[in-house]
Amino acid sequence: SVVVDRGSGLPARFDETQAALIEDATWIGVEYVRTIEQIESEGPARLGVPSEQVQPGGFLLWGDSHAATLTHMMDSTASRLGRQGFVALRGGTPPIPGLWHSGMPNSQEFNDAVMRFIDRQQIADVILVSRWAVYVSGFSQWDPKFDGRRNEDVYLSDSDQRSVTGTESLQAMQRKMGDLIDRLKEKGVRVWLLQQVPSQKSLVAESAVRNMLLGADINKIRATNREAHRKHQAAVRGLYDSATSGIRETGGDILDPANVLFGDDGNGLLMANGRYTYRDDDHLSKSGAELLAPMLRQAMEPMP
Repeated sequence: SVVVDRGSGLPARFDETQAALIEDATWIGVEYVRTIEQIESEGPARLGVPSEQVQPGGFLLWGDSHAATLTHMMDSTASRLGRQGFVALRGGTPPIPGLWHSGMPNSQEFNDAVMRFIDRQQIADVILVSRWAVYVSGFSQWDPKFDGRRNEDVYLSDSDQRSVTGTESLQAMQRKMGDLIDRLKEKGVRVWLLQQVPSQKSLVAESAVRNMLLGADINKIRATNREAHRKHQAAVRGLYDSATSGIRETGGDILDPANVLFGDDGNGLLMANGRYTYRDDDHLSKSGAELLAPMLRQAMEPMP
């Protein structure tokens, strides 16, 4: 069981089911985050088989907070495969060098440090994961922001242009993604791109925890559907389409998590194996990420 400080009307101890729910709502993978300075001096966090001395090669998971949700699953999967891996994470920073946005200072410096690590380590597979659509369409209607950020703060630029539209952001992403794929292909690196996970219409596990603590279903937990997801991703589809041929030329592929995150009824899969699959509206939970293990396994297996 899990013990917490007692507050007015709250239990001091949670049973295993409640503790699992709290984990689904709160785990964010922060233990895998490293600073730019740490990446330069020590390298990113390790995944998979532990060893006293890092060997050349391995895979790299690279992305923003959406990549962070996959770290525990990929760590354990790589361990079972006997594969060495690494993870480079920075919130609000898509894994595309040469881009910047006002909402995340030093994003270019971070991605440049990751590219230098890829060279030093002779990485064999790079897995790109991000909340791609937010950098083109801005925040969704189910994603209210109370910290002053605007849509304009997440739009990306590859020039000195200070004011960027969503369309211009997409064009910059396409250009720099093409450059990245070319650079990695020249190094013999397989490239894998995970499309964005479907965004839900509620905060899922976070709402479930609130309901548990309040003892009432105050916060409604609602799922998206395939058609809503298709419309939500329409604006960023051009990025996936423009990257597909180049990525496949490296031996990698474009992977679509929607293939396993919708039920037979066409609605988003909010629970699996008795656990919530999402932490909030757009991040998978620690347990939900396990649903993507079979899909991502191919990117963690050594080249034939």
